[in-house]
Amino acid sequence: MGNARSWRIIQLISMASLIVFAQCLTDPGDDPATCGPGFKRNPVWHPTDNPNVVPCLACPSGTYSTILNSTTCDDCPRGFFSMGSASTCLPCSAGTYSSGQCLHGCSTDNSQTCIPCSIDDQCTPCPGGSYAPLPAMLMCFPCGTGRYRDLKSPATAELYCALCPEKHRCPYHATGDPIPCRTSEVSAKGSSECQSCRLPLNYSYDNGISCAPTPILTSVVMGIVGLLCLGLLCVCIPIWSRNIAWYSAQQEPTRRYADFVSVASDRSEDKVDPDDIKEDVMVDGGFTYHGF
Repeated sequence: MGNARSWRIIQLISMASLIVFAQCLTDPGDDPATCGPGFKRNPVWHPTDNPNVVPCLACPSGTYSTILNSTTCDDCPRGFFSMGSASTCLPCSAGTYSSGQCLHGCSTDNSQTCIPCSIDDQCTPCPGGSYAPLPAMLMCFPCGTGRYRDLKSPATAELYCALCPEKHRCPYHATGDPIPCRTSEVSAKGSSECQSCRLPLNYSYDNGISCAPTPILTSVVMGIVGLLCLGLLCVCIPIWSRNIAWYSAQQEPTRRYADFVSVASDRSEDKVDPDDIKEDVMVDGGFTYHGF
């Protein structure tokens, strides 16, 4: 901030010196009709027909003239400025840029009447979230996403672009003021977006930097999911086992099906009549029972 103010003081002192120098060149001691640099000839003045009007007019802000008895004042090039009666233009200071809001000495904000250009019309301060490190800049550089620069900070260097604070987001390339995150969102330092911490599986840490699982709710939900999975296994395993057995029987053509007969351990040697073979119980070639 101090460097920018010092530069502005030097600019104003230089302009004052130029004005005094131009007034010396228009000293009416020798020739009152001579218009020096920083002035232009009054078009309505005439030495004989209209000698009572001022013969020379000062160049307005944003323009300059460099020769004697100039009939026009030229516009300062973009990135430069003048404050009136100027024989030259000075570069805009760092932290500002030429926005083109001054044309022919008139501010372009009002097209109906000519309002003299101010210093801000010629050298516009960089908006929030941007900076101009050099004099005579035609544009300001953006700080980038995840960073910001408010209007309280100087705009003369990139180092004044600060990281976005915690619990805030800086989504734009030129962010002037960080945007606070919502209650259910968190963000770390230098973030361009906030992270959502949605209940019931997540909750926000008190510091608002990162999300964490909710201990009680997470335990309840995971317990319910575990019970559901266990129930599915209890239902699916018997069905799966029966299908495996049926598939195995289909792969062995020597086996046939017969009526289910309960065979006691002391009658394991009994035989089965092949004519009684139907379904539900599988027997092999020796008519030994293999019940499901």
